[in-house]
Amino acid sequence: MTLPDDAALFLPDGDGFVATDLTQGPWSREHQHGGSVSALLAHAVERVETLVPMRVGRLTVDLMRPVPVARLTTTARVVREGKRVQLLEAALLHDGTEVARASALRVRTGSSAEALDHPRRPFVRPVPRLPEPGKESLLATAGLPVPGYLRAVEMDKVVGGIGTGTPAVTWFNLTVPVVAGVPVSPFVRLAALADFSSGTGNFLEIGRWSSINADITLHVLREPVGEWIAVDATAHVGGDGIGHSVAVLHDVEGVVGSGTTVQIVDEVAAPFAAAVEGR
Repeated sequence: MTLPDDAALFLPDGDGFVATDLTQGPWSREHQHGGSVSALLAHAVERVETLVPMRVGRLTVDLMRPVPVARLTTTARVVREGKRVQLLEAALLHDGTEVARASALRVRTGSSAEALDHPRRPFVRPVPRLPEPGKESLLATAGLPVPGYLRAVEMDKVVGGIGTGTPAVTWFNLTVPVVAGVPVSPFVRLAALADFSSGTGNFLEIGRWSSINADITLHVLREPVGEWIAVDATAHVGGDGIGHSVAVLHDVEGVVGSGTTVQIVDEVAAPFAAAVEGR
């Protein structure tokens, strides 16, 4: 699908950001996809200064309540300052109410290039086959409505997929800026796509079960190269309505990190929009 050249997830608006339809998630047209929420919080984190060169090693986003497709504001503060480690908190607010928050751990950068050739280095999983641009949305091929966020993302399934019962590997490419007029950094791009760690590995029948992630934790081994991120995901469900997903994240050169989520698993007989109201 071709989008306008000026399309973006969010439009700057004074001290805030107006969410566009491209942030819509699958559960309701009024609520955002977790990927857009994570991306905007990562954008806020990235703008906090550091004492020395650092990058984010871990980002945890708590999806506290459905985030509306509306005007939002962000806050960010340093919890612990340092030259080796910096801990930050960021929040996303709608009309003064906190709807999502993030904790980020930044670590000083240095040189460990020689360690890459260490003889005891663990086995590194190979990169999934390289992406083929222009593939149709997985939801579209399943005959389901395509939410706004997936219109802003190219995807190419390698194996498995939602409801298949097998581990799933899918390439994703965010095709629009997160904030209009601001280039998407490698870290923000990774945060925008790491939320797919939840959905792509879900083995449950999507007509019978909802499995909504309440968080996303992203560990960053290195900043990704290029625009495409592969999500190699597996999901698990306990017997008490709580699930867990874990994914290895790749770029075209190899592993860049991992994503994990906690999932709220419900059996539903109504449209997905009803399931999200209780989150």
